[in-house]
Amino acid sequence: MVLVVLMVLMILVVLVVLMILVVLMVLVIIDPENRHTVFSPTPPR
Repeated sequence: MVLVVLMVLMILVVLVVLMILVVLMVLVIIDPENRHTVFSPTPPR
C-alpha cells in the first residue's frame, strides 16, 4: 500500500511540475518582451 501511495504522489508531483512549466512557456511565448512579469508580483504599467 505504501509503495502505491508513494507512486501516486510522485506522479501527481510530476504532473504539477509539468503544468507549471507549460504555463511558464506559454506566458513567455505570448509575451517575450516581459519575461520578468511571470515572476514579479505586479505587472508593469
